[in-house]
Amino acid sequence: MTSHKMVFDRRLYISLFSVGIYVAFFALMTYMPGKGMAISAIIPIVIIGWFYGVRAGIYAGLLSPPVNILMCMLFGLDWVEKFYVGGVGIAGTLIEILIGAVVGKLHDYNKRVQDELVVRKALETELQQHRTRLEDLVQAKTAELEASNQQLQASQVEMRQARDYFENLFRTSPDAIFVTDADGYIVMANESVYEVYGYSPEELIGQHASSLTPDNERAWNENIVLVERVFELGLVRNWVAVRQHKDGRIIQVETSVVLLKNPDGTISGSISSTRDITDRKRLEEQLRQSQKMEAIGTLAGGIAHDFNNILGAIIGYTELSKDLPAGNRDLENNLSQVLKAAERAKNLVKQILAFSRKSESALKALQLHLVVKEVLNLLRSSIPTTIDIKTDIATANDIVIADATQVHQIVMNLCTNAAHAMQQKGGVLEVTIKAFDLDEHSVRAYADIEPGPYVRLSVKDTGTGISGDVITRIFEPFFTTKELGRGTGMGLAVAHGIVKSLNGDIKVYSEPGKGTVFHVLLPRVQEEGAGRDIVQQSAPHGHERVLLVDDETMLLDVGEQLLNSLGYRVTAISSPVEALELFGKDPAAFDLVITDQTMPQLTGYDLAQQLLKIRKDVPLILCTGYSDLVTVESAIAGGIKAFVIKPLNRLAIAETIRKVLDKSAA
Repeated sequence: MTSHKMVFDRRLYISLFSVGIYVAFFALMTYMPGKGMAISAIIPIVIIGWFYGVRAGIYAGLLSPPVNILMCMLFGLDWVEKFYVGGVGIAGTLIEILIGAVVGKLHDYNKRVQDELVVRKALETELQQHRTRLEDLVQAKTAELEASNQQLQASQVEMRQARDYFENLFRTSPDAIFVTDADGYIVMANESVYEVYGYSPEELIGQHASSLTPDNERAWNENIVLVERVFELGLVRNWVAVRQHKDGRIIQVETSVVLLKNPDGTISGSISSTRDITDRKRLEEQLRQSQKMEAIGTLAGGIAHDFNNILGAIIGYTELSKDLPAGNRDLENNLSQVLKAAERAKNLVKQILAFSRKSESALKALQLHLVVKEVLNLLRSSIPTTIDIKTDIATANDIVIADATQVHQIVMNLCTNAAHAMQQKGGVLEVTIKAFDLDEHSVRAYADIEPGPYVRLSVKDTGTGISGDVITRIFEPFFTTKELGRGTGMGLAVAHGIVKSLNGDIKVYSEPGKGTVFHVLLPRVQEEGAGRDIVQQSAPHGHERVLLVDDETMLLDVGEQLLNSLGYRVTAISSPVEALELFGKDPAAFDLVITDQTMPQLTGYDLAQQLLKIRKDVPLILCTGYSDLVTVESAIAGGIKAFVIKPLNRLAIAETIRKVLDKSAA
């Protein structure tokens, strides 16, 4: 605002100055008349037009004649005489107006140029300011980009290092690692897959992960459960499963699987890390077998004692019966006692075989109290009489999913350890079975088990107890406090491993000098009809033709009489070779063949294979007292219809024969 005032004042001063010059010139021209008066009149018009523009110049030209006349009158001049000279004529007026307009136009043009220069200068100033700000911004952005670039380079270095690190881990890991896509197809694999599966990484890439699963129902079901757990939890660690090696071998593996997810939460694939534990499982099984044999050795005296008692009863009742006439009531009673003793001997052998047999775990629903009572009966003869055995066994709600042999082993280990703790001073061995429920609060006292229904097996002794430094190690393999030659230190470790494999837990509480108690928790299930008493049934009869083969003449004679009593027409032969020749002469002469397994020249299984070559639909039953060579599975796979264990029970063999014959006739 100050600059505008200064310009206004300056123009005013110049205008006044020009008027003053005009007056001065006019006065001068008064004394020196001539055309100078016109010039003096034009001066203010030019100045006003120059400083105020076209309109002001024209107005100044229009006002010039009256001003000149007024000036003539003031100075006493004859304005008419001086009309032309003074510029008051029409031509002079027009000339003055034209001069004012031209000068004013020049003023306007000059002003416009000046304004444009001012604007241009302002724009240049603003542009310079913008340029300066832009340069500052560019410098700041450049510095920021340089910093970001340095960070990016550092991040790239870190990423390369991390990538190299994980690539080295991936490549050198002893575990077989492979990555699958969302559909389960392998997209990456490390070199260790060759060590575990026998395939090179290139062979596995593009294959579906399930191609490593053996083609059997159990393996596929286990794999389905694994996949369900992975999708449910997102991560599964140390899952034990069976897989198939490239050479066809079935291997046991321990695998960990984690899901991979996209940022939006959708599944992009998985990473699987697997190690072959076949040898480890084999060693564990060997250790378990060693521990079983150790327990069998400990029980040898008791077993011999029981067998001698059983054989003494059989021999005694048989000798007493020889001299009794037929139909005598004592004869019938004696024979009944012989049968009971024989059944007891059969059960004893069955327990020993079940305890020492090298077989895979067969998990099924069983009543815990039945197994525990069998073990206690077996132990009673080997435990000193100074140790009293007490039981508080609930026979209801004690069904668990387990393998009977393994449960035998658990109870045997706990009870023999308890007896050892009371060996010097005697005491009380108390075995308890109760239904037990764990809620969300009480389950915290146990490791890796879920709330729910359980069966609790407790083995308590009043022995020496376990010190604090020992109790923390009792489940460690090979740890034992027994003197050399008295134990391997595997008993409790094996028991702990079995309980954990059955999704249970084992706890120990002890106080030195007062005794110890072991609590075993196993998940409880409800099974319709489990544990009900077996109703005595009559043996089913038949009339079919049976070929009976057994190299033991006594057993052959007993078997022939038993089958005849059931109504069957029996041909009994002690030689498998002769039986094969007889069958070959007339294959249609027999409706059923029953053969022993262990025979000279030809085993029962081999005889069955030869008979099937002659007549592929012949029904076959294989009998054995014990065999490592043939199992139920291998017998059935070989075309044999049934596999039974000797000695033969009349009801059991009668039902088996009827089932095989009826199924073959259907």
